[in-house]
Amino acid sequence: MKKETRLYDSETALTLYNDALNGSHWWGRAYLASIWQGINERAITSFLLQHIPHDFHGKILDVPSGTLFFTHKKYARLPHAHIDAVDTSAATLKYAQTKITHNLPNVLLHQASITQLPFVNETYDITISMNGFHVIDDKEKAYNEIKRTLKPGGTFLGTFYIKGNSKKTDFIAQHILTRMNIFHPPFETADSLIRRLKKDYHVRDVHIEGSFIYFVCQKPEKLQPSTHSGIMFPTFN
Repeated sequence: MKKETRLYDSETALTLYNDALNGSHWWGRAYLASIWQGINERAITSFLLQHIPHDFHGKILDVPSGTLFFTHKKYARLPHAHIDAVDTSAATLKYAQTKITHNLPNVLLHQASITQLPFVNETYDITISMNGFHVIDDKEKAYNEIKRTLKPGGTFLGTFYIKGNSKKTDFIAQHILTRMNIFHPPFETADSLIRRLKKDYHVRDVHIEGSFIYFVCQKPEKLQPSTHSGIMFPTFN
């Protein structure tokens, strides 16, 4: 089985990556401006995470979780939630461990592939996938695993890179980062991703900013047999 990414296999690379996300150095800000055209990832993540109430008591899957750079502060405000953070990279999880050791006892880290999640069907109330699908080799399996492990009525929150909205970003993604074995095609367009999501979920909210798409989806409730006929009717809460 292939690893989804080789970008984060060293602590040095992880430190550089997190410094870039933080924008604490000029080169980090230049990187974000060049590939994402200045999109505010932090603001987008905050917008999505506000859909999780602070009194949430259920189970959350974060995959691929990365270093928890954007999510750890939110998780600290969810003391009653159980959160499984999954990534293939041992170095990434080691870095993430530094964020959860003292103040996030509700977060468990797992080294596993999104294409073969070690969890039973319909485990999670919420699944989060923040800007990680572009590094996954077998995206079909990844989509299927997210759907399999999400409960009926559960929420799927995500941010994805989409091609076709920025020639500059597409060039960097396809001709530089793909050749460096960091990104892995095929990549979704806005239309193809929305069609895919609508096939499996109720799309509650979707926004597009440049080469970023972010969304809130809900997995349909299971059909229940009606006592009045042989027809199956959906159950509404």
